[in-house]
Amino acid sequence: MPASDGAGARTTWHGTLTFRLAWLVNGIVVLILTVFGVVDAQRERDLHLRIERERLREQAGVLLAARTHFEDVAEFQHFVDMFCREMHTEASPGHHIVLLDRDRNVIARAHERSDADLERSMVETADASAGGFSYAGGKYVAVGLTSSFGERAVVTQSLALVESILRAQWTSRAVSLAVLALALFAVNGLALLFWVRRPLGHLVRGVGAVGRGELSTRVSSSGSDELRTLAGGFNQMAASLERVERARRAELRHAADIQSRLLPRLDGIHGGCEIAALFRPADSVGGDLYDVIELPDGSLLLALLDVSGHGVAAALHTALLRTVLHYEARAGKSVGDILCTMNDELVQVVAGTGEFATCVLVRLDTDSGTGEWADAGHDPPVIVWAHGRVESLEGGGLPLGVVPGAAYDAHPISLDRDARLVLYTDGAHEAANARGELFGRQRLFESLASGSPPTPAETLQSALSEIEQFTGNRVFGDDVTLLCLALRRA
Repeated sequence: MPASDGAGARTTWHGTLTFRLAWLVNGIVVLILTVFGVVDAQRERDLHLRIERERLREQAGVLLAARTHFEDVAEFQHFVDMFCREMHTEASPGHHIVLLDRDRNVIARAHERSDADLERSMVETADASAGGFSYAGGKYVAVGLTSSFGERAVVTQSLALVESILRAQWTSRAVSLAVLALALFAVNGLALLFWVRRPLGHLVRGVGAVGRGELSTRVSSSGSDELRTLAGGFNQMAASLERVERARRAELRHAADIQSRLLPRLDGIHGGCEIAALFRPADSVGGDLYDVIELPDGSLLLALLDVSGHGVAAALHTALLRTVLHYEARAGKSVGDILCTMNDELVQVVAGTGEFATCVLVRLDTDSGTGEWADAGHDPPVIVWAHGRVESLEGGGLPLGVVPGAAYDAHPISLDRDARLVLYTDGAHEAANARGELFGRQRLFESLASGSPPTPAETLQSALSEIEQFTGNRVFGDDVTLLCLALRRA
């Protein structure tokens, strides 16, 4: 059954390094034992054949020596017959004798086993010193010996008994080699278990734990020198990552502290407006910022910023832009001019880094509900009218920090006392569910307009509930910030 390696990948037993090493080592063992078995079997066969030839050579010598004591060929034939009768078929199957004179005429033979074709084959084999031949489906060995008188004795023997003995020996040896192979397999398995699999298992589990963010994980050093070195290197890497993570978390805490200090505390009522804000940070500190500024002429300036990047750098850029925003706003500049100054200041700081910020500003006279707005690469404001109609205003401008001297146009805006003005960052409509599907602007607008005209706080809470339900309460990948304003009824 597939198993997880702890880092997200799926592994199978036949895909592990231990299995492959075991397969390689055991394969080599099988090859060595097979070669040894074949070589040893051939050696045994050669030994038996050599012994058999020596025995036949002795018999041929005895026959030639006996021939010198018999002048009469008939008497010698009688001796040969007696000699053959002493040979038991079971002990010496296929045994045959032929004696030839110097002209290669047959002097005597084993009559009981006489076979002309067999005699011809055995004589030819003995003369050629071939040692063995095949006849009638069987294998034979033949030996010839010549006397000083030129007479020649040829003795042959079937190898059936030898082959039977060899087969029995080979079977026994094969069983022994198989048992030896199994024992070696077990030894190899135990060696790989203790020297490879266990140390590697610790490393694999350690990598999986670090991959899950458990940076305090350490692995024991065991196994070979290479594995101990690898384990030591892993522990050093994990310790370094843990230090980096601690520093990163400290930086994020510092950035979060900066970010929280920049966000204004809204009590719900500002001038003639009811205002609510909602801020849900992602798992890392970003650069979202909302602000509400009461201007000297009694109007309100609503601002929503989204600085690229995360951490202290993004928080510092946010602080810079907030400072410029407050200074320029209290100087009585229009929203377009404020964005121009914010852009020029940010360009000097982030030039060449690729970082930027988006921003939307709305200045509103709370008595008349009229004013102006401008945006720098940000999502435009949304007006939720009575009876649930949602209007997304049209505008546009370059993000801050991209082009020096960029100009930003201001656009008019007008609200009645039944409408709600909503500003939002892209984290609201780019929140994703487990399938990677985005929440989207359409769902966001529908969530803002759902139900009877609620308060700004209820409007934002309804939208957040819809986002959380859609994403399955997953951690947001980006900050979600919304700001809602409604004119108070007279």
